[in-house]
Amino acid sequence: MAKEAESLLQQWPPRLSEEALAAAPKRLQELVIRLREEITQKSIPAEDVKSHNGGGTNFTELQDGSNGVVTKERRGGNQELSKTSTYPGLESRQSDLPHLLIVAPSGQRSDRDEQAVQQLVHAAQEWGLQAHWSFDIAAARQEIAINPPHVALLDLSGPDSTLAPNQGGRESHSVQETLNLLSELTRQHPPVPVLVFTAQGDVQLRLEVAKLGGKGFLQKPMPPGQVMEAVQQVVQRSVMSTKLSSSNQVKVMVVDDDPSLLAAMRSVLSPWGLSLITLSDPSRFWDTLLSTVPDLLILDVQMPEIDGISLCQVVRNDPRWSSLPVLFLTAHTAPDVVHQVFAAGADDYVSKPIVGPELVTRIFNRLERSLLMRSMAETDFLTGVANRRKSAQELNRFLQLAHAAQASGQTQPLCFALLDLDRFKDVNDKYGHATGDAVLRRLGKLLSASFRSEDVVARWGGEEFVVIMYGMSKLDASKRLMEVRQSFHDMEFVSDDNCKFHVTFSAGVAQYPDDGDDGRSLYLAADAALYQAKFASRTLAPR
Repeated sequence: MAKEAESLLQQWPPRLSEEALAAAPKRLQELVIRLREEITQKSIPAEDVKSHNGGGTNFTELQDGSNGVVTKERRGGNQELSKTSTYPGLESRQSDLPHLLIVAPSGQRSDRDEQAVQQLVHAAQEWGLQAHWSFDIAAARQEIAINPPHVALLDLSGPDSTLAPNQGGRESHSVQETLNLLSELTRQHPPVPVLVFTAQGDVQLRLEVAKLGGKGFLQKPMPPGQVMEAVQQVVQRSVMSTKLSSSNQVKVMVVDDDPSLLAAMRSVLSPWGLSLITLSDPSRFWDTLLSTVPDLLILDVQMPEIDGISLCQVVRNDPRWSSLPVLFLTAHTAPDVVHQVFAAGADDYVSKPIVGPELVTRIFNRLERSLLMRSMAETDFLTGVANRRKSAQELNRFLQLAHAAQASGQTQPLCFALLDLDRFKDVNDKYGHATGDAVLRRLGKLLSASFRSEDVVARWGGEEFVVIMYGMSKLDASKRLMEVRQSFHDMEFVSDDNCKFHVTFSAGVAQYPDDGDDGRSLYLAADAALYQAKFASRTLAPR
């Protein structure tokens, strides 16, 4: 909001349409009011910080006014933790959350309408989305002109309506206006993914939404959390698609014995930002595959010495490459050849001669689906952070880097932090599992926003999270986690029955090589520190 208000002031008079220009002063006033309210809500009492020595090791005690928090850190002298310190960029990163616009046209807006939208807004926040809403199509267009959303949720009938689009003039007009907005959003550049939310489920309306480019059709009644789950899925697909189309890091490996075909492939695919790896000698296939690690593989069926079908079988026999998308480019379209291609594990085939648009479409479809499947296999869907499998792989990779650095005499610290929510079973029992899920999501979002992009944040199951920090000392990791813990403690959660509560977590930190030189020993050391932290006022304790 601050950036939006600043942009309006810097560009005044703004270069907007007449309708958006007329709305800009009002919008600026609304932003100032909302900013003032958020600043007031985020004001918290200052904490008292004091240090004291204990048993030769410096202990720092942070008192937050509700329960004692004890952080044990090995230090060489008296040091105070600043009561105002926060990780740089922590607050500003909240503006990086995906922007959701909810449009719910209503001729006669009621308290029930507003309550339904507020429930959606609350659910959006729990799913890590920044939600704005409008009950008017014209106002929504002005909002879009000033602050384009990442995703939109359009109510085709109004929160309370059960009328079909052809029943009642006002309702029919509202539905058509909303469909017009849907069309406008999907035709923007870049297009805005749109989901519709309606009480109607007839096939004609579904077809109309699909033809206009809608990405989701949600039928009422549906719980707000389930609605936002669908919205988040669309956001993730959109992000992947954007990365795919704008990145030149996507690597495609093409194996064919015909140099002229390889040159043609380069001329067709390179303009799309794809990094092309061409190979005319199949005998060098495996070494090239391992050294380049492509995102997609294109093979020819018939080649001298080693044919493409055999190469595909070799790829599929190795677990590491079992999910690599494989396309065949061949002039042989006989049923028996096609059968062999798919039996070997191919995902698709394209007939020669090359038709550029068809080939590009098939490649991007396969890449997008592959990235989606990879994300599903590596991501904890509830929280959006890495899952245990992915983080274990990353931990092994960091350990290899640390081993190599140590061998060369350049030791790099590697910290493994284990976090566990305090009394989380009580949260589930008292407020319900849906509220508990919201707590887990908020923590996942906070951890992701609080650490460096090269750090790994993961959920290992239940209420247990890990953070892997390469090149960071135990002391710095502990400070960082203390700041995150305080930010999390300051968050206010609200249950479905409007009960407000706060949650804390405890954490243990272990460092390579002092506490262990492999994943298991680091986990055990961090777990022992976590147990100590749970015992000592449920806070953070380095091993």
